[in-house]
Amino acid sequence: MAAVLFAHCRAPRHWREDEQTLLRDLAERSWNAIERARAETALRQANTRLQELLETRTADHDRLWRLSRDLLLTVGTDGVILAANPAWEDVLGWTETELIGRKLLGLVHPEDHATTRDHAAGLLRGECLARFENRYRHKDGSYRCITWTAMPGDGVIVGIGRDDTQIRAQAARAEAAQARMRAIFETSYQYLWLLSPEGKLLDANPASLAGIRVNLAAVAGQRYCETQWFSATPGMVERLCEAVDQAAAGASLRRQLSLNLPDGLRHFEFSLRPVRDSSGRVTSITTEAVELTEWRATEEKLRQAQKMEAVGQLTGGLAHDFNNLLTGISGSLDMLKLRISQQRTAEAERYISAAQTSASRAAALTHRLLAFSRRQTLDPHPTDANQMIAGMEDLIRRTIGPQVGFQTRLRQGLWPIFCDANQLENAVLNLCLNARDAMPDGGRLLIETDNVVIEPREARARDMQPGPYTGIFVTDTGIGMSEEVASRAFDPFFTTKPIGMGTGLGLSMIFGFTQQSGGQVRIHSMPGHGTTMRIFLPRYQPDAPLAPASAEIIARSRSERAETVLVVDDEPTVRMLVTEVLDELGYAWIEAEDGMSGLKLLQSPARIDLLITDVGLPGGLNGRQMADAARAQRPELKVMFITGYAETAVIGNGSLGPGMQVVTKPFTLDALAKHIQGLMAV
Repeated sequence: MAAVLFAHCRAPRHWREDEQTLLRDLAERSWNAIERARAETALRQANTRLQELLETRTADHDRLWRLSRDLLLTVGTDGVILAANPAWEDVLGWTETELIGRKLLGLVHPEDHATTRDHAAGLLRGECLARFENRYRHKDGSYRCITWTAMPGDGVIVGIGRDDTQIRAQAARAEAAQARMRAIFETSYQYLWLLSPEGKLLDANPASLAGIRVNLAAVAGQRYCETQWFSATPGMVERLCEAVDQAAAGASLRRQLSLNLPDGLRHFEFSLRPVRDSSGRVTSITTEAVELTEWRATEEKLRQAQKMEAVGQLTGGLAHDFNNLLTGISGSLDMLKLRISQQRTAEAERYISAAQTSASRAAALTHRLLAFSRRQTLDPHPTDANQMIAGMEDLIRRTIGPQVGFQTRLRQGLWPIFCDANQLENAVLNLCLNARDAMPDGGRLLIETDNVVIEPREARARDMQPGPYTGIFVTDTGIGMSEEVASRAFDPFFTTKPIGMGTGLGLSMIFGFTQQSGGQVRIHSMPGHGTTMRIFLPRYQPDAPLAPASAEIIARSRSERAETVLVVDDEPTVRMLVTEVLDELGYAWIEAEDGMSGLKLLQSPARIDLLITDVGLPGGLNGRQMADAARAQRPELKVMFITGYAETAVIGNGSLGPGMQVVTKPFTLDALAKHIQGLMAV
């Protein structure tokens, strides 16, 4: 109910029909007037609200138009720009004034005109929306890539454009990088794989597929470590599965593996690396295998070439030195034979002495060669290096001469060493001789000793075992060495001295001796600044007294007992000489020319008190094997090995048993006699 019209009369009465009609007409008119007033009020209020909303929306539109970083554009049906927001100036350098009234296509790259016209025509035909890209010319002449969203309006086209130049450039770079990486992946000669974190094969390059002669479809999705690359190599599946699991856990690994592939055994260096996303989670595993087969073959060829070069240098030096020595021996013997035939025996002693001297020099040369090759038989004992050097001072002073000042600086409490003292003396004396020769105009020579602890990192750099060492350092103020000379100083027969002044074996002998004794020798030298030779020998933890007493030399005498000696050697001359010595000493003897013949005699009931045998024997049984087999039946049998390779051939199994001894060839007959009598006396 909108309103009530009330008519009142004080006296009761009956309302006539015309009065009721009047009241109804009055009520109708009043209602219409009220409703009209209400509508006018509501209209005024609505107009006010609409105006406010329009003003707000217009302000928002204007604000959006001004502040938008996207390009906003209105274009007429004729392609003329009607409106453009300020972003055009920020993105393309054009102001609104410069754009309005201008043909839009004048800013579009010529190659994009056709595409732009097609999209505009579609919008004018009634298409509701279009999305496309084209390139717009910047005011500076460059072009920017714009992505548009456009729609038709009332006789116009409205568009919103976004500058995607950097995004497109980044995408292009990423695509190019991906293409390059794919090209590398496809063309690499190395084996390349991509694995899932679970170890399944996702991708493999053609080189790796060619290695097992399959296509990618045949192995994709399989567990990588169980594929044909590894399944044919015993134990490889388990080993590689473990490596893949470690890579999936985040570890980077490198392994050298040898694989049985269809074209034979191939050698590789494998690298497994995890690939992580931005959160650090492992999303895949890359695996690379670099083939080392040809590299190893080339390395072996190089090593063989270097070996042959060294052998050539060694044999050349040996031929020169031994030819000289053999000339002295054979010439002396020829002259001795001639003088005997002429019955001129008075000069025999001179020729015999000359032959023996040449033979001794040949023996010394052989010992030097064995020292370099680390096969010389050593006689190690606990040794006090300070005491040894102090005992050599007079000899060193006489050797280097008065023009060289000599000084020692010996560490108190120096650690003992376990080595062949005679070889160490020779090494120190050799270094002093070299130092003297490096100071032709005089200088100073210093010998120092010290306790040195080699840490693991330093040990790796010096190719040594870490731990405590005794150091012996020989320093001179001579001419020094260049880096090239120092690098070759330990090569056999290498020398910078004039012909006839040195054999080139001194430093090589020292190198072999120190290596054989578990130590190392190093050179520190600069041209014009002298040289320091550093010998490092392992510290000895003494459980035996130092400087043991020398063994008593047993005088030669004929045996009064009926001891029997078995002589086994494949060289008749050696057997003849040994048996002659045994005759001189009064021993009975029997002989054999090979290991099997000797073993048969040893297994017979014949009395044999001493076995003298060469190590290298024909017939499939060497001297050490024969002696060990004989001692199984004759545990008290005494054995003397005569060999030039005692360390490797005789003591190769760890040690000599009691009652065994080694005599190194060549030897003098007097020395052999002393060894025989000494062993028999045990």
